[in-house]
Amino acid sequence: MTGRTETHRGLCLATDPSMLVSTEKVSKILTESVRAGVNMILVQDRTASDAVFAEQALRIRAEVSRVIAEPGPHTPFHVPVFVHDRFRVALRHGFHLLLQHSDIDYLEARRRMPGDLMIGVSIDEPDALETLATSCSRFGVRIPDVIGIGPVWSTDARRRQVPPLGPEGVDAIARAAATAGVTTIAVGGITVGNVDKLGATAVDTICVSSAQMGADDPFMTARTLLTLFRPAEIRPS
Repeated sequence: MTGRTETHRGLCLATDPSMLVSTEKVSKILTESVRAGVNMILVQDRTASDAVFAEQALRIRAEVSRVIAEPGPHTPFHVPVFVHDRFRVALRHGFHLLLQHSDIDYLEARRRMPGDLMIGVSIDEPDALETLATSCSRFGVRIPDVIGIGPVWSTDARRRQVPPLGPEGVDAIARAAATAGVTTIAVGGITVGNVDKLGATAVDTICVSSAQMGADDPFMTARTLLTLFRPAEIRPS
């Protein structure tokens, strides 16, 4: 999940379900976001049927493919599209998958999904990664490709409220994941106003939703998020 310029840090855009009904607006946000360097998309909608959700996800994937076909200075070469807690949609339509509150566990999903499709798991406890890795080793299943870490800060967008990890908690999990060769994504309450606090952590990617989808200028917002996410010593002065 690397881009042309921000190979060391990534930015994931998680869709806001309330905005998916506006095809034109979502198209503009996706276009400007990917052109600015967003290098991962997470499609989420807890209430839509699988059929409606699949239609949304397919439309978004097609839009992303269109944008990356037009090279730009910040446009990534590849932007994987993940679906959130939709195993059947992922399996049927060839999407990558992020599991959080799904009705299928990671081991079963990994056994049934094609090997070229990535599967991520969201973690909100420091010991959860070790537990998951132990289970994978025991049953001969490869470890997740991606670990979602959060919430970093408090947010009311989650179905299940858990204490925020803060940058220190995120960093601890990210360092353990890095040792295992797993890409990490920090999620939860990340904005332009606080993303710099993650600059010194070992996390690879930040994930935002409302901060990006509600922005007046999605391109500049994404550029700002990526700039502030860089370690302080390599930010432009």
